[in-house]
Amino acid sequence: MASVDQSMMSSDNRAIRLKARADLIINESIFQGERCWIVKDPLAMKYFRLQGPEYLVLRLLDGTKSYRQIKTQLDRQFPEQRFRMEILQQLIDSFHKNGLLASPTPGQAVPLGRRRNKELRQKALGLLSSLVAIRFPGFDPDPILNWLYPKFRWFFTKLAFCLCLLICLAAAILVLTHFSEFMRKMPDFQKFFGINNLLFMALILIFTKTIHEFGHGLMCKHFGGECHEIGFMLLVMTPAMYCNTSDSWVLPNKWHRIAIGAGGMYVELVMAAICTFIWWNTNPGWLHYLCLNIMFLSSVSTVLFNANPLLRYDGYYILSDFLEIPNLAQKSKQALINWLRVHTLGMKPIASRMLPKRHKEIFAIYAVASFVYRWFVMIVIFWFLTKVFEPYGLEIVGHILIAVSLVGMIVIPVFKLVKFFLYPGRFREVKKKKAIISGIVLAGLVAAFCYVPFPHYAWAHFVIRPDGAQHVFVKHPGSLVEINCKPGEQVVAGQILAKLRNEEFSLELLRLESKKAELEADLKVYELELESSDLSARKIAESVAQIANIKQQIAIKLQQLEQLNLRADRDGTVISPPNVVQQTSVGGRLVKWDGISCEPRNLSAYLQPSAVPFCYVGDPKNMKAVLVIEQSDIKFLKPDQTVQLVLNQFRDTRIRGKIKSISSIELQHVPRELSKTNNGLVAVNPQKDGTEPPLITSYEASVSLSHLDFIDLRPGYYGQAKVKVGQASLGWRLWRYVRKVVNFK
Repeated sequence: MASVDQSMMSSDNRAIRLKARADLIINESIFQGERCWIVKDPLAMKYFRLQGPEYLVLRLLDGTKSYRQIKTQLDRQFPEQRFRMEILQQLIDSFHKNGLLASPTPGQAVPLGRRRNKELRQKALGLLSSLVAIRFPGFDPDPILNWLYPKFRWFFTKLAFCLCLLICLAAAILVLTHFSEFMRKMPDFQKFFGINNLLFMALILIFTKTIHEFGHGLMCKHFGGECHEIGFMLLVMTPAMYCNTSDSWVLPNKWHRIAIGAGGMYVELVMAAICTFIWWNTNPGWLHYLCLNIMFLSSVSTVLFNANPLLRYDGYYILSDFLEIPNLAQKSKQALINWLRVHTLGMKPIASRMLPKRHKEIFAIYAVASFVYRWFVMIVIFWFLTKVFEPYGLEIVGHILIAVSLVGMIVIPVFKLVKFFLYPGRFREVKKKKAIISGIVLAGLVAAFCYVPFPHYAWAHFVIRPDGAQHVFVKHPGSLVEINCKPGEQVVAGQILAKLRNEEFSLELLRLESKKAELEADLKVYELELESSDLSARKIAESVAQIANIKQQIAIKLQQLEQLNLRADRDGTVISPPNVVQQTSVGGRLVKWDGISCEPRNLSAYLQPSAVPFCYVGDPKNMKAVLVIEQSDIKFLKPDQTVQLVLNQFRDTRIRGKIKSISSIELQHVPRELSKTNNGLVAVNPQKDGTEPPLITSYEASVSLSHLDFIDLRPGYYGQAKVKVGQASLGWRLWRYVRKVVNFK
């Protein structure tokens, strides 16, 4: 009879077969000056902040009360508020979805399993749009923290904080007051972000981020909270750690919660400050470079990622605690969606407890700013990774990461938008006039993206070379025994600039001359015997032929010996060649040539023929930039186009010139300053003959730089060139980039 009576009742009067879980941990707190309750789920390690009416509803859910009975209790205890039945139903439904309620009804495992699978799918899709930081399940560090905290309790006291703050300020003042010297001490980009240091940096990042996360955990312990999860993550494709300090929600003091959010940055910045002083006062060595990397990673990455409130890292949670706005990102997203529903589709606003009650426009602006900044950071990171991988021919790795991120940040939202409109009855809620206007505006933005032109630039690496000068090359190997010139000295055509000695050539010449004398002596004997023997006539002919051959070999050897004398073919000034990195040995001979070959310290060095000249002879004011242009950009270049050059040696100076010539023949040898084998940025494919053709098909272009009085250009200076090649829309550039990625070029 009871079951029949229940079935005949309205849904509002039936008993709700749900009750609050008995294992929930509930703490009273103060939030924005009002009394609230923090509910902790000890199994899922989730936290919920409930206001008075919400907490009363959770407490009343005992499996026997109906919606009507609960609403009556709400109206009695909170007469100043009006509670609609549908809002109450939504609240209880949200409790159930978040796992705060239990049900005695059989078969609950099936819907719970579906809900779990849905959450896992959403997390998997979320990985596509968060490749900058991918989290994996962690472990409970509470025993470790309990062991560490007594040893480091002093570090989190007010006195220690003030002292550490002074250390950080002192390090910042040191850098700012000696900024020019600081920049000179820093290594160049190619060396600092070379593959060897990147691997070293990855190991240091693991160490610093582990310390960072333990800083959060220890700070949480300091203020009475608990930390039950520290895990592994990939931060910018580098192994790192993360720490879950959600237990700070149970703390009533918001400044304590803020301190816990800043605990990791506090530890890292102190490490960075100490390492700054050590790096500044040490000579290059393992300790010097170790401190440099810690200083960089613990300051730059902390500011760009952890401290920024637009990313969901420490800065975000600090801002959320300071404003006392839980779920700031979700509320901002809901506010933006609500604004778009109302102003672009004319739909009714969503009635949700997740929506902020005031300043909804500010929340929407925060959501847009966070989205744009996340895009910006992701693009910059993947562009950086592409440039790091490019010299090794692995830029496709960066392209794939960008492509997958585009799927996560474009395709998935578009899929959700289509799903939104396909919901049954959705179009009846839309106001046609507003939807048409919004469609026109969106079409205009798409058209602008696809057709509005913007300046288009081609980028290339370049090296400085003398224009029109004689390249004095070492044609044959030999020891440098005499130097008769120095950079800046005037010479005339035919003057000997340097002399080399090749013992093998000299010995070979002596052997040939000895052989020639022997053949000539035999010839005289054969001539005397000519009248008495017919055999002598044939021997005379053979000897004459052999002597002629020997003379030819002697002439070649004399020419080679003469070519060991490096001569000027024209009048001009001796211009020093690019620096050469010291080598250890060539063919078993010790090589001492390093720096500039024509310096006196290189006397007795063994010089080999190479693409690097011994020196130049020409006009030192007449220089050119040799550009290495990739095949994908060469079709946009034309003679007389303006080029802007930025030298690595003078980063604050911009040089302008015009393209003088463009080669139509593929580049077969990359200038050594630009080659990746010499710490340059152009990927090469070294050949057995010593040449280094570019890994990506490239061409050479030259830019005339005659008589630039404001800068002292020298051969071997290098940098990056920017050529304005016309205008192109953003859509065309995206399509060109996609084609490049799809074709794996």
